Amino acid sequence: KIAIAEKVCEIVSDNSSVVLNIGTTTEQVAKNLVSVRRGLKIITNNINIVNIVGNSPNCEVWVAGGKLRAADNAVVGSVTSEFIKNFKIDYAIVGISAIDKEGVLLDFDHDELMVTKTIYEQSRKIILIADANKFERKAPYVTGHLKDIDIFVTDKKPNRDIIRICKQNNVELIISQSSS
Repeated sequence: KIAIAEKVCEIVSDNSSVVLNIGTTTEQVAKNLVSVRRGLKIITNNINIVNIVGNSPNCEVWVAGGKLRAADNAVVGSVTSEFIKNFKIDYAIVGISAIDKEGVLLDFDHDELMVTKTIYEQSRKIILIADANKFERKAPYVTGHLKDIDIFVTDKKPNRDIIRICKQNNVELIISQSSS
């Protein structure tokens, strides 16, 4: 997750707007971003990220309201989606629960799905972050497809089907294996 976060921080520029959604990988990205970037406007529905970046002098933080899912401190649902519609965001940094071999992006929660789709709609550049275990999982809700993504950062080389989908749809694939 640290290696993925480091790669994402190379992509994001100073003085940009960034939305970070739910997940431990996005939380790691948040930690790295505020240590290397300046002038960020961070929009999030992740209370853990608010706690990570809230006191940083390097960013302004906007917190989406809505229903709190206590299990992971996620704010989800239609109210959250409506809040995110107030922004046109430079970079969406989004995690996902699962990616199937056809490149379909999947999640476990319908309320989170609504927020993710809004994030895609409101963002100029979408950066998907997912470690390799997401290729092994299944989830019921479709949030999108790899073809909807601009940049895909993962920690291990995906299977040839995923690589082909990325190439066919001009999705930049970045594999950030840890040096440790």
